[in-house]
Amino acid sequence: MLATLNGINDGGFPLERIKIEITESAVMRNPDITRGVLSELQDIGIRLAIDDFGTGYSALGVLRHYAVDTIKIDRGFTNRLDTSDGRELVLALLKIARIYGADVVAEGVETVAQAEILRAAGCGFVQGYLYASRWTAAFSGPMPDHLVENSAVD
Repeated sequence: MLATLNGINDGGFPLERIKIEITESAVMRNPDITRGVLSELQDIGIRLAIDDFGTGYSALGVLRHYAVDTIKIDRGFTNRLDTSDGRELVLALLKIARIYGADVVAEGVETVAQAEILRAAGCGFVQGYLYASRWTAAFSGPMPDHLVENSAVD
């Protein structure tokens, strides 16, 4: 895999623009091997996102032992933003991410109210049906214009 990534880099694509997402539970299946592989990837500039953060075995341990660039808050937390305990939990996750210097993506944003709560709380990025429906592997057409125009890709 490293040879492939180095070939991509040699071809002019900066590896710093690649972010690999791994679920927290996948990290915990074999933490020693995972730590080594992720460390090698980060050494060549690839960034790391922890998906479904907070749903696995040891969310804080993952942040402490890995140089995580981004955490993705699981939709199960986002869906509970309409309750005081759900909102407090998401605020705590955002604070933890800030302590570790990680960006945050809140998954499963489906309502304007959820988006507004997250924006006010300082969540930098959101995903969900409020913005776009899921694309399947069968999708073969061009990206819709409204997504291209709002894309952050250079």
